[in-house]
Amino acid sequence: PKDYFFELCKLFWESRPTEPCMKHFIVSFYWKLSKAFEKNQSIVSVKKEMLNFITTYSKEQQQNINIIAEEFCKIKPKQCVVFTHCHSSIVEKAIKELHKKGKIKFVVNTETRPLFQGRTTARNLTSAGIKVQHIVDSGAYAYAKLLQQKNEDVIFLTGADVITNKGDLINKIGTSQ
Repeated sequence: PKDYFFELCKLFWESRPTEPCMKHFIVSFYWKLSKAFEKNQSIVSVKKEMLNFITTYSKEQQQNINIIAEEFCKIKPKQCVVFTHCHSSIVEKAIKELHKKGKIKFVVNTETRPLFQGRTTARNLTSAGIKVQHIVDSGAYAYAKLLQQKNEDVIFLTGADVITNKGDLINKIGTSQ
């Protein structure tokens, strides 16, 4: 069974090679699974431990999102306009938390070609009652400058495919705007 579980982790990893949230989960799951098998536990015990890990992981992720939202509220005491690029479930959840706290005027969201992941974000945020202006990627920089000239407080929140140990962010090319 051990080899089967590890092969599943590998298949999941390869299914979306640039999905950071999934990769983080798989690495954590793999590490926890390795530790469980090192203890020579029964398969029933390993299964129970892994199910507990999944539940705990999900709760901890939501707690971390809440911490991000709380910290953000400390730095941004007034409402602002949020720009976001591509789709990040963590950024989306953080925006929803900030909206609940009354910190967001509206969100400017790019369509993110070629797969239009930004449409997913726009749809999800709109469903949560958040005003979203959905624009083409190439218009983001000019639009942000225009809003700043109108004295809007503008911030940019994005996920990342990779954050290096030097702190460099690697994401879709439109993120560099």
